[in-house]
Amino acid sequence: MRSFKFQAIIYFILGAMFLWLAIQTADDTIWTFKTIFLAGIATLDFGLAIKLIRMHRQQNEKEK
Repeated sequence: MRSFKFQAIIYFILGAMFLWLAIQTADDTIWTFKTIFLAGIATLDFGLAIKLIRMHRQQNEKEK
């Protein structure tokens, strides 16, 4: 099993990629389905990355 820290980094990179794609698809307005969908996926990825970082910190505190 990979560490929580490694998984958090992967999800953070994916979130940044989806956010970049959402910004690139916003032509005149951001209120298109594609833009909102990509921004939503980026939000979920960033949220999961934060959760994994918290789990990593809790695991390190238990080991001490």
